[in-house]
Amino acid sequence: MAVRPTPAPIASKPLPWSKDVVAQVRAVAAALCASLAPLGLDDLAARFTARGPWKKRLPRLLDMLVALGHAHKQDDRCTNG
Repeated sequence: MAVRPTPAPIASKPLPWSKDVVAQVRAVAAALCASLAPLGLDDLAARFTARGPWKKRLPRLLDMLVALGHAHKQDDRCTNG
């Protein structure tokens, strides 16, 4: 059984989630870059705050970053590309 690394703790309080899609992609990429360990969706969501169904966008945003070569996905976790 492989041991998964623990994601880096959140350095400060969660950041506000932007309504702008480009800003969302940048924020997700920045969160991946800032983490020393791969992040799952819940780990990533904990770095942001907003109301409504914004968390439903995270998988698609991660897929975009992977497709562009700015992130790598392994199992259910992502790292900076």
